[in-house]
This record gives sequence, C-alpha cells and structure tokens, in this order.
Amino acid sequence: MPSQIMNYELAVKLKNAGFPLHPASVEDAKDSKRKKQIFCYGKDDIGRDGVWLFPTLSELIEACEASPKGESDGRQSFFLRADYVEKDGVLERVWGAGYKDTLHVVALSENPEEAVANLWLALNK
Repeated sequence: MPSQIMNYELAVKLKNAGFPLHPASVEDAKDSKRKKQIFCYGKDDIGRDGVWLFPTLSELIEACEASPKGESDGRQSFFLRADYVEKDGVLERVWGAGYKDTLHVVALSENPEEAVANLWLALNK
C-alpha cells in the first residue's frame, strides 16, 4: 500500500491552483493513518511553514462538482472508474475521472485520488 494518497508534485499543483487544502494539526501527526496524508509546502496564512493534508477522495469529488465547469446541468454525470490497459505486455490498472456527455477532459492516473485531482486541475484552468 502506498505511503501517501497522491504524489507531492500533484499536491503542490493543487495548492498553487487554489484548491482548498486543510492545514495539518498536531493530532494529525500523532494519528498513524492521518500522518500519511501530511505534506509540507510553502507558508500558511500567517507566514509559518505550511503543513497540509492531502485532500481525500470525497473532498476532491466535491470540489470538482463545485467547479463552475463541473456543475451539473441535468445532462452531466460525474464518473470515476478503473480500467485495465496493456503496457509493455503487462496489464495495469488505470483510473479515469470525468463527466459523461460533455467535452470535459477525462483525467487518468494510477489511483482514484490522483485521477480526480487531475480532473479538478483541468476544470479550473
């Protein structure tokens, strides 16, 4: 099992693009599960070193739906699914996130959190 839910570079892209990340607390650092969701980057609102939590899958989906380009207009339907693709003779699982019946980008990644994070970035360009 991976030690974190998404890679650092993608989390930094989210932060820089304005994704509402939550600051990590001392309690988060003590909790073995939450500890894996902590990353450091930049400064917080009052100038201290920034210690943030990677967003959860639920937070990412909600943020996509709240995006002006992701709002449901009665015909859009958010999806997240896993498929298998062959790469160099080996089947690999790939996650896709997007909206059906639209021209929105379908974001692909190795895990569901990163697929939805990439979708949010595409929706908020």
